[in-house]
Amino acid sequence: DNLIAAVLGDERLFGLAVMDITSGNFSVLEIKGWENLLAELERINPVELMIPDDWPQGLPAEKRRGVRRRAPWDFERDSAFKSLCQ
Repeated sequence: DNLIAAVLGDERLFGLAVMDITSGNFSVLEIKGWENLLAELERINPVELMIPDDWPQGLPAEKRRGVRRRAPWDFERDSAFKSLCQ
């Protein structure tokens, strides 16, 4: 149970990034629809899930434990690339 995850997208298509903080393994997935996203989150059961702060309140993903809202720029490509390379 050492997985952290971040999700970005809309109701039709999501990107999910998952990292095992123990091993450093990192993977990304493209997932269609809320139902499939929620099923994948249930399967991997991350201890922390990061979502954009500009998403509406009360989304299905927020019912999970460990949900943290992050500033929208944390999900922008250039910002994410810079953070990953530091």
